[in-house]
Amino acid sequence: MKEVWTHLADGRWIERIVSTNSGTAYFPAFTNRYVWDNQVLLAVLDHTNGLVLSFMRGLDLSGSIQGAGGVGGVLAVKAGTSAQCGTMTNTTHFTCYDGNGNVTALVNAADGSESARYEYGAFAERLRETGPMAKLNPIRFSTQYTDDVIGDVKYLFRDLREGRWLSRDPIGEEGGENLYGFVDNDGINFFDLDGLEKGAEALVSMTRNGPSAFGDTPINPLNGLQLLVGLPFSVLSGDIFHSDIQKIPKDTCNVLISVNGILTSRTNANRMLGDLRQNSPRYSGVDFAIAAGNRSTYGGDILQILGDEFGAIQSASFDLARQINQTYEAFKRNGCCCGSIQVFAHSQGTKVFQRAQSLIKPEARKMICYTGIGGETRISPNGLANAENNRNIYDPVPYGQFLNPVNLANQPFIDTNTRDAGGHSYFSSYADWAHQLQPNCPCTSISTK
Repeated sequence: MKEVWTHLADGRWIERIVSTNSGTAYFPAFTNRYVWDNQVLLAVLDHTNGLVLSFMRGLDLSGSIQGAGGVGGVLAVKAGTSAQCGTMTNTTHFTCYDGNGNVTALVNAADGSESARYEYGAFAERLRETGPMAKLNPIRFSTQYTDDVIGDVKYLFRDLREGRWLSRDPIGEEGGENLYGFVDNDGINFFDLDGLEKGAEALVSMTRNGPSAFGDTPINPLNGLQLLVGLPFSVLSGDIFHSDIQKIPKDTCNVLISVNGILTSRTNANRMLGDLRQNSPRYSGVDFAIAAGNRSTYGGDILQILGDEFGAIQSASFDLARQINQTYEAFKRNGCCCGSIQVFAHSQGTKVFQRAQSLIKPEARKMICYTGIGGETRISPNGLANAENNRNIYDPVPYGQFLNPVNLANQPFIDTNTRDAGGHSYFSSYADWAHQLQPNCPCTSISTK
């Protein structure tokens, strides 16, 4: 048999054609097409777009819809009316799991009978697949797609066969010398949703190594307590599963880091970043740009706000601080005599930056030129190259900071630029203002020590 897969640019597969050999040539036996919600599979169709299978999704092991890549999040499997369903046509089956998010059984919703049973070896080897739905249902080990034609478990970005990855680590040698490894063989403590970053690496490192976990930046007892308080918020909101630390390219000495507000998808966060680079004079000359710090999980965003108000340092702020510190270190490796780190934050992104500040190296802080738009808080220029806070006077979000009585005494002393306009969202209310921002970030000298 032969398979031909068609993929989107981000790695998701959209079609599979399985062919059989007649002795002289291959002829298509069946075709599947795939329907996605972001990075989790929702349905499998046949060549006529008839339904083969659909997957009812709920909260995965992260407590959010997709925070853990959907692992443990399939509640039920429905067989459609396609001829590929055979005797299981138009039936629904509930899923059973073990503690690691592996599907261990299916239960027929109509009569409660066991319709599939699965058992696995330590490295995803298939030890048992029995029952009328066992082969038809492809969602098995780690709640991932099992390809029965060639025996792979498809993790979207990498395929697993007999306990070994078939392709190299997408991050290359930055993930270690073993290009076929996975989070240093420590899948108990770490995650890697897209093959580019070990999720929870910073917080686990902090737990294990104490102050040395953050390089030469000391973690004082207060920071340690704030990180401890922030850990459950980071897990429940799903932010801990979306670490996006990016490598700074060579010959780069001027970087823009944008931090978006809540209820903003990754696509819109990147749209804001692109708009700033293309249309704002302040950022048109940067060498490299990163959309960092805040990954929306909708319901989890409310938890993030609560955590910030409790004084917690959550993973979004922790990762933002790491990104800034690593940017500074990259400037030194690049031989920059001076450099600029420009931070642009909108809405709750200003709070993410505020909580990150105590974890940023003093040398890196001196290079930061901060611009806040419609911020949930305002940032003091103390210790930074400069800080500018902007808001519409009819934007309600900035006034939320005064719900905390402490801010009544502190915040009014911070200069704020306002204008007589309304609204809060970036594109409808602040983009035109951002387009008028003029360059204001000096190139700060860098110590080579």
